Amino acid sequence: MDRSEKVEVLKRILRAPQLRAALGSLTEALKTGALPTVAQGLNIDVEHGGYMRGGAMPLGGGEAVKAFLEGVKKTVEKESKEEGDDDMDTS
Repeated sequence: MDRSEKVEVLKRILRAPQLRAALGSLTEALKTGALPTVAQGLNIDVEHGGYMRGGAMPLGGGEAVKAFLEGVKKTVEKESKEEGDDDMDTS
């Protein structure tokens, strides 16, 4: 599969109603206080475990979505770095 075919497949996936529905459900869950549970279930490293700083209340609204996206980015960067370390020649 060449690059243009891959781009077209990716476009179809991103426009799929199923993906949009799933993202909508995820966003709603995050906004309504499920960030700690979702992050733990997906092994996403979110700041303060998804709770408000110094409290036991989970983040909600746009702050929860932002924290989740930042956590996804941080987790992916960490995993990429670890994979890079594994590929290093140690001989």
